[in-house]
Amino acid sequence: MMLQSDRFWPDFCNHIGRPDLIEDPRFADGAARYTNGKECVAIIDEVFASRTYEEWKKALATLEGVWAPVQLPSELADDPQVGANGYLATSNGTTARSTTW
Repeated sequence: MMLQSDRFWPDFCNHIGRPDLIEDPRFADGAARYTNGKECVAIIDEVFASRTYEEWKKALATLEGVWAPVQLPSELADDPQVGANGYLATSNGTTARSTTW
């Protein structure tokens, strides 16, 4: 799930609305979550399926750990962080049209 998962697990559980998972012995630490991985993933999948991406962006905005969506290449051009980091270059290729990539 994330580096230092034991450190961020309680905050993650609270952010997804499942504080009961913090004390659940099946998920008590990284080793337990690994051992019970199928159950853990099934629960988290169900939780994430209960809201839209936009709702999760808001819900996870204050998460202590790092999180980011997996984006399609076509979505990257509109990502504010991509622009802020200067990852896209503008080129005036052989056409009259300016292209950003």
